[in-house]
Amino acid sequence: MLGLFLAGYWHLFHARYFTNIENSAAVYEQISLRFYESKPLEKVPRWIAFIYEYELVQPDTPIDPVAFFYAEIFKQYPDKLEEWIKIIDSFSDRPGQRLFWTALWLSNTEKGREYLEQQYDSGASGQKQWLIQALAQTPSDLISIQPTTPEDNDVIWGAFFASGDAAYVINLINVACLYDGSDDYLRFITAASAKWSLAANAFRHISVKRTLKAEAGKRQGVDKNVVLRILKLSEQPDGAAILFEETRQIIREKQSRGLWLDQ
Repeated sequence: MLGLFLAGYWHLFHARYFTNIENSAAVYEQISLRFYESKPLEKVPRWIAFIYEYELVQPDTPIDPVAFFYAEIFKQYPDKLEEWIKIIDSFSDRPGQRLFWTALWLSNTEKGREYLEQQYDSGASGQKQWLIQALAQTPSDLISIQPTTPEDNDVIWGAFFASGDAAYVINLINVACLYDGSDDYLRFITAASAKWSLAANAFRHISVKRTLKAEAGKRQGVDKNVVLRILKLSEQPDGAAILFEETRQIIREKQSRGLWLDQ
């Protein structure tokens, strides 16, 4: 397994419902990758309803990147949360419940927690155990999450696309600099996926490129070289693909030595 490429599930999730509903690449871009630029809050209720109405979340659907995207929005705009919770509650018997309850919990907002407590008190069917576990914990601040898997990197991108906060990009730059040439596959693939996703998103997002340039000026030694290479490759459309192919080559080399054979 090479991990998720460029928030791959994130793309599939939103592309699926905009192919079915809007058939509009521009709208898809605005929701999934460009929200932080214009922050069209008036459209959030419609997006929430779409996920429920088209049953895009099923029991086996990975939800983390999308949940973190909405959690970041909920956290940033608590004054809108009462309106959005009403929409979430109106679909409480639909599969999307799992995604939005997770987003409400991750947002760690007063209104979000109050709503989840109300659901627990009302004996929400099928979700009692999840609510018990969620309400017994306080989620980590989204900005402080330290990725240890490629899927964690996708989660960080989900939060970034909602907020545009450079701290998320810096977090991923730190991850990209983690690999030290050891035989630790998970450490390697997490760092590698951070590199290619940074290159791809720097090609599309000037704010990501700006953060990479700033960090290149602050770093030294090997870390500086890693950031400079990501920056160089981000100048070309196939830069991320080059990094991805290099990752495959390293895996093949390791496998030729009897390592990582189950990957």
